[in-house]
Amino acid sequence: MAKQAKKKSVKPTPVAEAPILKKQTKPSDPPETPPVESPRWQMYAAYGITSLYFILSLVGILHHEMWRDEFQAWMVAADAHSIPELFKNLKYEGNPVLWHAFLFIITTFTDNPFWMQVLHILISTSFIFLINRYAPFSHIQKVLLTFGYYTFFEYNLISRSYGLGFLLVILFCVLYQHRHKHLLWMGAVLFLLANCTIFGVILAVSFSGLLVLEYLLQNKKVKGAKIKAGQLLLFLGITVLGVILGYLQIHPEPDNSFPTFYVNFYDSLRLQWTLSRLVQAYFAIPDFTTFYFWNTNFFVPKEDEFFVAIGFVILLLWLLSFLRYKLAWVLYVVATFTILGFHYYSGLMWSRYASHLFVVLVVCFWLMRYQTPSFYSWEPMKFLAMVGDKIRTPLWYAVLGISLIGGIGSYIFDLEHPFSTSKQAADYLKENKLDKLEIIGSTDYIVSPLVTHLGRKIYYPERKEQGSFIIYDPKRLNLWSFDAIQSMALELNEKGQKKIILIRSTPIFMTFEDGQQTPWTEGNLTDWLEMTLIHKVEPGVVKDEKYFIYSIDEVAGR
Repeated sequence: MAKQAKKKSVKPTPVAEAPILKKQTKPSDPPETPPVESPRWQMYAAYGITSLYFILSLVGILHHEMWRDEFQAWMVAADAHSIPELFKNLKYEGNPVLWHAFLFIITTFTDNPFWMQVLHILISTSFIFLINRYAPFSHIQKVLLTFGYYTFFEYNLISRSYGLGFLLVILFCVLYQHRHKHLLWMGAVLFLLANCTIFGVILAVSFSGLLVLEYLLQNKKVKGAKIKAGQLLLFLGITVLGVILGYLQIHPEPDNSFPTFYVNFYDSLRLQWTLSRLVQAYFAIPDFTTFYFWNTNFFVPKEDEFFVAIGFVILLLWLLSFLRYKLAWVLYVVATFTILGFHYYSGLMWSRYASHLFVVLVVCFWLMRYQTPSFYSWEPMKFLAMVGDKIRTPLWYAVLGISLIGGIGSYIFDLEHPFSTSKQAADYLKENKLDKLEIIGSTDYIVSPLVTHLGRKIYYPERKEQGSFIIYDPKRLNLWSFDAIQSMALELNEKGQKKIILIRSTPIFMTFEDGQQTPWTEGNLTDWLEMTLIHKVEPGVVKDEKYFIYSIDEVAGR
């Protein structure tokens, strides 16, 4: 009798019900769920991959010649002697203060921009560790993402604010798993993100909207961790404050002279450019058949109707892929179309801008693992969701695999070839003891890296004054005038300068009476000043950073 009672006490376990529940809730492809807890060896793998990444990154920056935009941010911070002056220097930059604030701190201790590069790879190494430690991806996916084009090259070796923005995005993703606990920390992260770049503002608004939508849709009858209204309001207050501050810093001054042409109407060519960014962002392999590979794409040699069609197809495939996860789907739609709208409106299409379409993809693929999948009763939607389940992972592997080729290829190319040749131009001046002479530099934004290399300001014809970083205010003129160079040389000569160095980003041509032109090698600039081309520095990967160095000398016996 005791044995029979014992058997009956065990019997109520619902063994037979488990398969039925499984059939009711299982989609055509099992929902992807994050691992509950990472084994210790996975933690060791995260440390190992991160260490390898850091070592390769350190080698990379030791062989990376910084280009003008990297130096621009450095000079903005270096020329500021107080926080108010830093904000003054940023007035025409079109970027918020966060990245420059870090550089401002560094410039109080050193005038060597190498430490900016060190800071930048510490930032990139941090987001690589977070990805490998906390991302709900397979190990192969983590490795592919680690050494992909944006994470291994664009956000790593090139020291800009975009790497810092990506770190904040990854922090948001890490905190999202326990969002009901970390909502205020998430608000702080989005506050900082909105003060990083214009894309940080877009992403901060999109991410905060996601949490508001999740709060509105959460089932209050179901027990468990939920987002609380009070915390959500505080979160929104912090985020909105950050967005407002970021926007106020980014919004162009009415008299800004930066050469960006905004549009508010239909432009078919610009629309083609915009939609081709989807191809560039998701299939990030530069065109390595050209020496000037940066900001190119192997799959988009030109913007035409064919690549617009490909962009549409890619967009539709990802819309299908996220259909099972409604919140991720909404986030993908809102953030992607907002970024595409910014591309169209501003005309800013370079790889570093298009990269944020890839960032949105990473975030959606990450966050959907913590969302409840949806099941549709309507047959067409059920079929589309099933298709999305089938293509999602293969498509994700394709994006990551292609990006891996782009990342490793760009890293190797940058090791073997100079990215910028501004240091070569500065070294020539130093070796020939010309760096202490009066230097005229034009076009200003291309010649500007020499300021940091030489440790001194240069006379910019565009502003008619000495300068370091470029200020895009009304005083700056975009036009090149040979007469202006003549008058500046005469003015400096009258002040006692018998030898002047002129550095041009394009060659100067002699024009004869019959209209023919020939590159200037030597000749009279005025009656008592002669100008001679003494050196030419060919460009590196950055195609327009080339330097023609002329010596303007007083004629002997004047």
